[in-house]
Amino acid sequence: MGIPKLRGIVHLVMSPLSLVVGIVLITLASELSGRITLGVFTLAAVTLFTCSALYHR
Repeated sequence: MGIPKLRGIVHLVMSPLSLVVGIVLITLASELSGRITLGVFTLAAVTLFTCSALYHR
């Protein structure tokens, strides 16, 4: 059967997309605590998708 051809592609696309969306959300946050929280979340999401994309390629 073998390895699927599109394995990891979704996470490869989501990595930069989550960075862009995270930056937009950080700029839209009105309070400092929200910006910090969104910054941590964005960093975690980008790290997750990047590592997963690299692992599954």
